[in-house]
Amino acid sequence: MNNTITNYDVYGEAYTPHLPDYVFSEQFGDRLRKVDWTIEPHVHTDLFQIFFVETGQLTSQLGARTVQLQAPCLVIIPIDTVHSCRFSEDVSGSALLFSNAYLETFFQASPLVLVALSQPQIILAEEDPFAFSSIVDLIRQVHTELYDDLPERGFAIRATLSLLLVSIYRFVQKRSVNNQAATNRHLAYFRRFQQLIKLHLPGERSIGQYAQEIGITAVHLNRVCRTVVQQSALGVIQDQLLLEAQRYLLHSAYSISEIAYQLNFEDPGYFARLFKKRLGISPSAFRANAQESAKRTLLST
Repeated sequence: MNNTITNYDVYGEAYTPHLPDYVFSEQFGDRLRKVDWTIEPHVHTDLFQIFFVETGQLTSQLGARTVQLQAPCLVIIPIDTVHSCRFSEDVSGSALLFSNAYLETFFQASPLVLVALSQPQIILAEEDPFAFSSIVDLIRQVHTELYDDLPERGFAIRATLSLLLVSIYRFVQKRSVNNQAATNRHLAYFRRFQQLIKLHLPGERSIGQYAQEIGITAVHLNRVCRTVVQQSALGVIQDQLLLEAQRYLLHSAYSISEIAYQLNFEDPGYFARLFKKRLGISPSAFRANAQESAKRTLLST
């Protein structure tokens, strides 16, 4: 029985650890054609990803969210986000992936940016055509710098990536009214909370223990979470648990009950009900859909 959760590299390639300066850019084409324009559910644990869809259509699952998109648009996929995509055959565009270390290094002192870019984002050209065009120009510039042997290429790539991420953050921030109420201290607390959730085993810490480790009260931590992401601290923890559950369902042979126990749920029935309530589908149906989709892709190749 294989109980290992697989971490994917560029889709279709075996995972290898990435250096902090890893950057990859590729035009849509042969890779998508070989998999019948379908990217099965998977996750990147250390790669931040940006899809630029220039023409065509895209249906994508981003965690618990399923979206149908018409080009031109951008899909921003942070690390640890279970995602899948189905492209129309007339799609054109590109995929840009880079080490999450870039993000952490660039914006170490800017928790507002890190929080905003830790969530999947959809950016439509119609929202702000000028800003959208500027972002696309930067994506293309990164691609050019990668494949043209120009002086100081590494510096140019880092500078362009930094400007690209700031531009994406500004686009997202303009449409986010709620985050205006969040102070830098709120955001720093929330960022620390996110880090601690990933650091500890599921169910290992109570909300009070997380709050104590951050240096605030449980009531304050709940207030921080509601200010930043409009949900309780428990909801933030449950989101991470369900993300882990999706990984187990996709990349392990554990039964539903075994997954529940791995995530420290005492009652597998409660785990299944929570999964369906938050994601709109039962764990068994989620796994069955992914397996059926994988079979269709295998038969088409």
